[in-house]
Amino acid sequence: MKFPYEQFDRQGNPKSLSTRKGELTEEGLFLKKLEIPPESFIYASHHAKRVVLVYSEDHDPEKEPEFLILAIHKADPVEFTNLYNRMASTGKAKRERAKLSKEGRLDEYRDHTCPYCDATILLTGYAESPEIHCEYCDGVISPRVAAEDAKAVKVCQNCHLYDQPRKFQTFFFYFFVVFYSFGWQTKFVCNSCAKREARIMLLKNLIFVLGVPYALWQMMRVRRARVVPIESYAGLEEANAAAHRRQIDAAARLYDTVAARNGGSAIASYNKGIALLSAERFEEASSAFEEAILDCSNFSHAATMLVACMLRLERDPKDNPILAEFLRKNESKDQLTQMQ
Repeated sequence: MKFPYEQFDRQGNPKSLSTRKGELTEEGLFLKKLEIPPESFIYASHHAKRVVLVYSEDHDPEKEPEFLILAIHKADPVEFTNLYNRMASTGKAKRERAKLSKEGRLDEYRDHTCPYCDATILLTGYAESPEIHCEYCDGVISPRVAAEDAKAVKVCQNCHLYDQPRKFQTFFFYFFVVFYSFGWQTKFVCNSCAKREARIMLLKNLIFVLGVPYALWQMMRVRRARVVPIESYAGLEEANAAAHRRQIDAAARLYDTVAARNGGSAIASYNKGIALLSAERFEEASSAFEEAILDCSNFSHAATMLVACMLRLERDPKDNPILAEFLRKNESKDQLTQMQ
């Protein structure tokens, strides 16, 4: 895959004034003055046209990984990210197999190929569960849910609830006599968050007028938008809307209905936990996150939130048997320890 690109630093400032040419192949990533072999790939994520690439030369856990922020052109960022992650996950799986083979535990190796992004999901050390979480595309794979329905449900960048996020652009214009400024931002947010973003954008632009037409157009677009309901997750958007209105008990009941209809749902239980957590109902939120992990044993989002709840309840996360699958794994243990 060949592509023109611009490189940015961690503050979002461009590192050069012109675009350069790069290429991503099975042999690695080739940029100007930088070549990264696929064995060094760790993870990639994308936001609009920008991609964030994480890599490490020797995968030493004691060293901080390297980061690259690129804006790629004339190439699909989703396809780029999936290709990078597919190679990263393949390399990780090979290292895991080699490690287990050396320890004489190769029979414990388990993995699953994500049907949405083709990444290899490592399941070694996790209990078998009905659903599987892909750490690369953030999808939840479930035999209870139609593949197209599961693929459509993602995390909203604002409220962090699973929903059907869509692209939303904000625009602001400011001027003070001889000084003026403008800015825009692209987000992928749920319908409830899009409505709130549109209201905020209109209010901020009212002061200087020039940004008002765009803000009004976005508000009309959001209000007229009709989200196509997902059959397998019917009621999820309604539950999320109730959570946004702070009607926590109503939202919890709706989430339970979604989960019961599917014979269990990590996504519905996770959203329920987030709603309860926002109301500081930590005990109930803990139970919801535990349900999510029981339905999806490698669901790292739920595990992280469960740790947060237990810390707020002044309990040791290591005493929770449901978190044992994560605490037994060095990588996950490091992540959970950092939260503490």
